[in-house]
Amino acid sequence: SSDALLLASIEQEIGALGVCGGQMTVFQSLSPARFSGVSSAEGKRVIGDMRNNLDRQVKDAQAQQQVLQEEIQGLSAQIDRLNYQRGEYDRQRAQAASVYQQLTLQKSVVDNILRQSGGVAAVSADAVKAKPVSPSARMAAIIGGVGGFFLGALAALGLDWLKKVKRNA
Repeated sequence: SSDALLLASIEQEIGALGVCGGQMTVFQSLSPARFSGVSSAEGKRVIGDMRNNLDRQVKDAQAQQQVLQEEIQGLSAQIDRLNYQRGEYDRQRAQAASVYQQLTLQKSVVDNILRQSGGVAAVSADAVKAKPVSPSARMAAIIGGVGGFFLGALAALGLDWLKKVKRNA
């Protein structure tokens, strides 16, 4: 009868600690026969040890939970960055595919023109200027005059500077 009371007391203490799941099965294997001949003080010490052990396990589990939550947050941020990068790569790939399609179409048009013309491409008359492009004599004279003016002014300043240097030396 005292063993049954001790076992009931142990089960009550375990229930008060909020132990559940797999941990409870460890204590369900306790039988009154195991505690036969154990004094009340010894039973209380066992219960105290069990409570301390369970408290330690709960604190360890809470600390581990905190570490895991921080890891989850870090991994979630990393997933967000990777998803953003994947979106950027998908946009770039789509843009590159569009450019590739345009270039392929242009190449096929040029290939068709070359095939139709026997390998020689004809140049449109609109693309060729009727009057050749050459420098204008009038423009050359104006540029030469302005350049000569600047060279003359630079030479005059240089000579004036040399005279001042010789006088001061």
